[in-house]
Amino acid sequence: MSINRLAFVFILFANIATYSQFNNAPHFSESIQYISEFVASTEFKEFSDSTNAMLVVDSLYSFALKFCNGNISETLLSLTFVTLPFYEMPLSIPLISDNLRIPLPAATKAVFDKKQLNLPKNIFFEISKISDQDKLAHFFGNAYLTHMTDSFNLSEFMSIFVELFEHTFKVEGAIDYRDLVVNSLGNTFGNFLHSNEETLPSEVLKLYYLYHVHPGY
Repeated sequence: MSINRLAFVFILFANIATYSQFNNAPHFSESIQYISEFVASTEFKEFSDSTNAMLVVDSLYSFALKFCNGNISETLLSLTFVTLPFYEMPLSIPLISDNLRIPLPAATKAVFDKKQLNLPKNIFFEISKISDQDKLAHFFGNAYLTHMTDSFNLSEFMSIFVELFEHTFKVEGAIDYRDLVVNSLGNTFGNFLHSNEETLPSEVLKLYYLYHVHPGY
């Protein structure tokens, strides 16, 4: 399957899932725009600057869940795209092209740029040279897969597949152990939501410390 077709299938899958499951929720693209505008707001920035990052993620999740009329699946899928660090997916395919850019579901460019500045950067360690910002998309994306399929096996497979995909096509570089840890936490969050819909992201994100010791400490 070509890379363009793979990206198309993923985006098509997201939209089909949205239309088939989210009858009581806002349109998918509207959710992404509205939630992104919330993250881009001055109020969110001030709250984020003065509050523990995990609690900020809880606030973001609760806001999105309310806007999506309590629909957990759309909330998780919307937050996956809201927290992606790419407006377009940059791809470098060996022997074919170094400059492919695949459009992704996103807010308007001005809102996208502003919300990127406001998303929490150090979720797990308040003093860190390594940004955690991209980890939110991993977390919510894997939570969505597990919640939608009710299958750890499929979600774990997709997590590893994405890491290998990024490595092979040079989306982010080498396989990142920290991504795999956050993927696993996302799986756990999606699974917990099946048994308790009141579960908040911080209740699972704090388990990160059981998996990982930061090299700077």
